[in-house]
Amino acid sequence: MFHYFGYGSNLSWAGLRSKGVEPSSAEAAVLREWRLAFNINHPFAFEGKVANVVPAIGHEVHGALYACSDECLSTLDEFEGLGLYYDRHLLEVKTYAGECLSAHVYVGLTGMLSDEGRPSQRYRSLLYSGGIKLGLSAIYLEQLASLATYPAPNFGPFVPPLRDAPLYTVAQALGLPGHTVIAGHLFDLSSAGPHQQTIVPLLEGRDVTQFFLERMHNADDLSLPEALEAGSFDRERRRYLNDYLHAFTSEYRYVGRIADDDTKSDASV
Repeated sequence: MFHYFGYGSNLSWAGLRSKGVEPSSAEAAVLREWRLAFNINHPFAFEGKVANVVPAIGHEVHGALYACSDECLSTLDEFEGLGLYYDRHLLEVKTYAGECLSAHVYVGLTGMLSDEGRPSQRYRSLLYSGGIKLGLSAIYLEQLASLATYPAPNFGPFVPPLRDAPLYTVAQALGLPGHTVIAGHLFDLSSAGPHQQTIVPLLEGRDVTQFFLERMHNADDLSLPEALEAGSFDRERRRYLNDYLHAFTSEYRYVGRIADDDTKSDASV
């Protein structure tokens, strides 16, 4: 068993669960002499910056102290990009109940740091809603709520870049090495740049539609499974998937569409 201190998207238990980590407990805690910073680029530029902690005398970061089984550590390392984006430090945190404990904290690697910037509105909402559910202090929640955010993109409706995009069944698409599916479209990940090193292994061989929807600020919305099954989403979810279709097209090679159950595939694999 180990303790892990989450201060960014992992403030949300639901967000952590979407990464395959199921803690046995969670409580509010404080990391003193550090401050919250947004100085690491998100793998997809339209999402702005993601959270980091930097040493700062007189400051403190509030977050979630999770108790996790030992086998979860390798999963956390993979999702946090250990050695690529973050290093893992063992630091002392203090729970709101007053107990001091050692916890793993992910701190951005010097080579991955950029100028401080702004998170997306989605990311800020994820931090804020996670903090509310965890019971973080009202003062810290106010600080999260007041964070300036990165401008939302205005991509327009997604139009497949191939005029006559071939159709693939889900089985065909997921059988292609180095490919991924999102919102009914197939992408080849082989053209991914170095900044995509941490995300590509999480996308390969999967339909990641649910994975990304679970990482919205309403990640624990109980209506999501029903919406996925019915193939119908509210406007916010549709826009979020539309944004990612544009982002995927700029980062990866567009291959084709996923056939409906009653539509014959015309892809040869």
